[in-house]
Amino acid sequence: MKKILAILLIITLIVVASANLASCNQADERNDVFVFSSGEITGLTDYGKTLSKITIPSKISGENVTSIRKSAFTYCENLNSIEIGDEVTSIGEKAFLHCVNLTSVVIGKGLTSIGDNAFSECYRLVEVINKSEQITIEKASEENGGIGVYALSVINASDNDLSKVSIDEDGFVFYINGQEKILVGYNGQETAITLPNGVTKINEYAFFEWQELTNLIIPDTVVSIGKDAFNRCTALESVQIPNAVTSVGDRAFAYCENLTSVEIGNSVKTIGKEAFYACYGLTLIVIPDSVTVISSSAFSNCFRLASVIIGKSVTSIGSSAFSCCYVLGDLIIPESVIKISNAVFSDCRVLANVYCYAKSQPSGWSSNWKGWGCTAKVHWGYKG
Repeated sequence: MKKILAILLIITLIVVASANLASCNQADERNDVFVFSSGEITGLTDYGKTLSKITIPSKISGENVTSIRKSAFTYCENLNSIEIGDEVTSIGEKAFLHCVNLTSVVIGKGLTSIGDNAFSECYRLVEVINKSEQITIEKASEENGGIGVYALSVINASDNDLSKVSIDEDGFVFYINGQEKILVGYNGQETAITLPNGVTKINEYAFFEWQELTNLIIPDTVVSIGKDAFNRCTALESVQIPNAVTSVGDRAFAYCENLTSVEIGNSVKTIGKEAFYACYGLTLIVIPDSVTVISSSAFSNCFRLASVIIGKSVTSIGSSAFSCCYVLGDLIIPESVIKISNAVFSDCRVLANVYCYAKSQPSGWSSNWKGWGCTAKVHWGYKG
């Protein structure tokens, strides 16, 4: 009798286990991430749009996944990384347009074509791992849908462990290459942030259009700030650029309209084009003696900028560098400045006096260096 009961118990367990296995298999077959039809992914479900990491399988519900339709993932701003299955042969145009937080893409072995602008405006896409032998992807290239435009590396390999992108527990996204630790982006929720120690570079577009950022502390380990790194961070109020930083990229702080205080470190050599364009709240800028180049439109349209102190090592001031600074007052141009481009002070309506250490206009200065709408009197041979 005991043997019979034992046998019945075993049979019952087998039946239950089989049922659970079948249930699991059905769950594996059920697709709750993708909108899928006739071998083509056409979009994401509401649940799929919440995911930060997505793997496109070779099969869905037993059917091969062979293509990603035009605009399928457009504006998926939660997406950080995606791995594309080996059965996928084509990616449609604009498929990943404006996936601004996408940092890493793995291309499957079967991919043969990528449509136009498939990865346009993926500003933080710094890493591409390419398993396909049918297409060639290169850094900074607009070919293949622009997938390599912003890439720091393109890895032609089948080993995903070669990835150099990582995210720490606070949500900071890094690209780590040897001793170089590049901050690529931030996926956290804080609005006042301190960047981690050890970061050597703030990459281009790292905080682009992050309109919630109010306060920022940059560690002394940072040596460069990339172009557009904080462009349109409209709530940002103050910035202290550390002494280790040597360059501030083009448009790095452009359109930070609430920025009222900027302290530029004493190792900065170059201030990029439009670096502080349309920072309406700035009233004072001190350019340290380390700076040699103030690029075109660097401080243009800073409507409230009233006072500028130009460092003694500046050699070149680009076109329109201080144009439309409507309340800019008297300033001094040091003797080191040997080149001034066109219209540097256009529409500086309050500017009454420009004091120049040069005895006469240097040959490297544009004949229209002051620009239109500027009636300032120039005092040559100023001695301080």
